[in-house]
Amino acid sequence: MISFFITLPYIFLFYSLWILASLWRPFCTLSLVAVLSNPAAAIRKGQLFVWTLQYLLLCNDKKWKKDKNKEPNGKVVGSKTIIFVRHGESLWNETFNKGDRSVRDFVLGFIPNLIKAIAYEWYLWVSGASGESWFYDSPLSAKGVDQAYSIQRDFCQNAYLTPKEEAMKQICLQKKNSIVVSSNLRRAIATIAIGLQDRWAEEKGKDDPIQILTCLQEISRNPDALSITPAHGIVAAAETDPAFMKEFCEKHCETKHHYGNKPVNGNGLSRLQEFCQLVFELDVDNVVAGGHSLWFRSFFQTYLFSDHVAQKKKIVNGGLVSFTLEKVETETKEIAYRVDSSSVTVLHRGFG
Repeated sequence: MISFFITLPYIFLFYSLWILASLWRPFCTLSLVAVLSNPAAAIRKGQLFVWTLQYLLLCNDKKWKKDKNKEPNGKVVGSKTIIFVRHGESLWNETFNKGDRSVRDFVLGFIPNLIKAIAYEWYLWVSGASGESWFYDSPLSAKGVDQAYSIQRDFCQNAYLTPKEEAMKQICLQKKNSIVVSSNLRRAIATIAIGLQDRWAEEKGKDDPIQILTCLQEISRNPDALSITPAHGIVAAAETDPAFMKEFCEKHCETKHHYGNKPVNGNGLSRLQEFCQLVFELDVDNVVAGGHSLWFRSFFQTYLFSDHVAQKKKIVNGGLVSFTLEKVETETKEIAYRVDSSSVTVLHRGFG
């Protein structure tokens, strides 16, 4: 019996290799047929792979001086109410991140989940789905879709909120004096569309679009942080999105501020600053922004000048946090930005 358990890993390895060897020829044959039958899709997938390697090897997105900044003093010349909405769990998160799973469940499920992800990515390739990917611009998982719906159910349709929470809810749901913006990554767009769908329930979308912003793109070199949507192109719903997302994206996504992927030689700080500048150029007092955990945490680390949980922990998947962003004119007539620490308010789910 003991000898059986000693040899069990070798038996498993043998049969695994035997299965892979058996599948190798049909795998290669199908791949070749896919390339020859749809070369445009194959070239597009090849481009995504090359861009992934380029960002993995050369991206400087996290490289900037992160020393504690000195709080800007001077005259406050403007203020805006901002609501950050973090996307729900993505397929990338489901594959590579522990999340709220136990260590045991994550470790035991990692290899099967990775094999599933690779197999699905290969299926998308051979089927000619050039605008779809599990890894690149990773969309919402089934759990992520549920988290997005929880925004609608537990916040937007909640009748038992505090006065401040109710005011923030109205900002999310009413077009008057507010605008919705989102990262150019599909999971952020889908989370906004699902969670705040009551905002567009009366077909107000033609004059109330979601503005897609490259400056909100996640701060990371990983392929899930790269946008699959071409510059100024049409946002395509992912296969994992609810059915209504296809028509929603066509009607309600405005890409005039989507300039394609973030530059390889740029960094996250430049996009944080660009967002602040854009916010104060908008002719509204309130901005709802769909985005990502590292971007949001970096934002608070840069513009929040008192010790706060927002600087240390991420907004959880499907979380909403509001705050006041101030524009300051310093004594040297320079423009700087700061978050009013007393205004930071958890609206849904919070930090973790």
